[in-house]
Amino acid sequence: MNLLGVQLITIPFACFMVYVGFVHYKKGHILKQSFIFWTILWISFITFAAFPQLLDPVVKKFHFVRTLDFLMIIAFIILTIMNYNNYVSHQELKRKMEIIIEKLTVTSGKKVRK
Repeated sequence: MNLLGVQLITIPFACFMVYVGFVHYKKGHILKQSFIFWTILWISFITFAAFPQLLDPVVKKFHFVRTLDFLMIIAFIILTIMNYNNYVSHQELKRKMEIIIEKLTVTSGKKVRK
């Protein structure tokens, strides 16, 4: 797949993701700050897909063979950060739910004894 083929796949995908972010923002599922962050991220994705030569100075500075190698490393770093963030958020929600369930159990137990 040549560069044009990659661009034909990635640019429409990024445009679709901007649209998905906009829909979730309008429905109130994400905050304005999150929507702006994701929009900037996807517009950057579109820019680098359309003009990969913009990354050449960075690729040369860090001695990567190809721009795609650099982008894959960045993608793995971002996925790792997001996965860890999801894990921490999940653990916090789990702890909060356990506390709520304990409180509900204690209060329902007191009502039964009366």
